[in-house]
Amino acid sequence: MIGPDILVHGTTIFAKAPRDRRFISWHQDAHNWRLDEPRLVTAWVALTRSNADNGCLRVVPGSHRRRLEHESRPHPDNMLELTGLTVSDEVDLSEAVDVVLEPGQISLHHADIVHGSGPNRSATRRVGFAIRYVDPAVGQESDHHPVVLARGTDRHGNYELLKRAPGRDVERGLTAHAAFWR
Repeated sequence: MIGPDILVHGTTIFAKAPRDRRFISWHQDAHNWRLDEPRLVTAWVALTRSNADNGCLRVVPGSHRRRLEHESRPHPDNMLELTGLTVSDEVDLSEAVDVVLEPGQISLHHADIVHGSGPNRSATRRVGFAIRYVDPAVGQESDHHPVVLARGTDRHGNYELLKRAPGRDVERGLTAHAAFWR
């Protein structure tokens, strides 16, 4: 989808406890990172059942056709807590669809699709793991942490590459993940 050369741009665990009020505001990933072109795809992996009741991913079909204006609207329950990034252009949210997944299923979404998620109104936990893949030729204006070369080569140098692949120690990985977001 993005070419023979692929970097792992980043990963995020999105976990919502039962009856969790947290949400993710409507946004476009490519705007957030100031990508010069949208050749980034996110694989959203359901680690638990993900549905409308527990705050599944929602997308607005066709919204990937243009980059929209955004503004910062910080809110204590917004999981995009650092920026509160929210689409400020008119988007017909009545067209939004739920991305319902069973554990182990994935969805793929375009870097410019408008997406977000609501609170978890259910009595069960909702956990997803997002893996973002980008073509090394894509430039990015915002600062970024080192990335992993997943396949092919990086002939562009737009991102700092990790000197070695991450280890298999899950506890260390979760600790590093939490430290990065702090």
